[in-house]
Amino acid sequence: MADETIEIEVQISWADFLAVNVAVLRRKIYTVICSVLVIFVSLSFVIFLKFGQEDASVWFFVGVLSIVTIFTLSFAFGIYSTTKRAYKSTQLLKEKTFYSFSDSGVDEKSSLFEAHLEWRIFTKAEELGSSFFIYTGDFSGHIVPFKAFKSGEQISDFRVLLKRVLGDKANLRAE
Repeated sequence: MADETIEIEVQISWADFLAVNVAVLRRKIYTVICSVLVIFVSLSFVIFLKFGQEDASVWFFVGVLSIVTIFTLSFAFGIYSTTKRAYKSTQLLKEKTFYSFSDSGVDEKSSLFEAHLEWRIFTKAEELGSSFFIYTGDFSGHIVPFKAFKSGEQISDFRVLLKRVLGDKANLRAE
């Protein structure tokens, strides 16, 4: 497959955008939830030690658990609403884009722009759900949904290309 070009047409849907954003942020979400739970357990332990078992109110635990639940739901809603606002306000995300991927880089073309990107601009690539995400920064990059490919063989060829040009920076599923 060396020097072959993989050509696809991509139009990012709201579902594609949301799924990739949740997947990218999941590590951050887990960290926040774990931090809140550690604080909850630590507070509970301190109160239990200070007031003893009989004075430690069940209502305190219910209250803290409620706060943790509300915080977690608020965090999830925040991600959802921020992602929805970003999708609605960014025309480029909804634009039909033609990509050509080859060893020399990525060519992109839409009605809004035309560009050639060399592979060195990409910091890593991952498979997130049913899309590839090719990072250009910590939280930015290109979404390439599996549905944009013509066949499973083309998806496999794309994995091979990403592994070849990005090396260890390509965190992809095994074939």
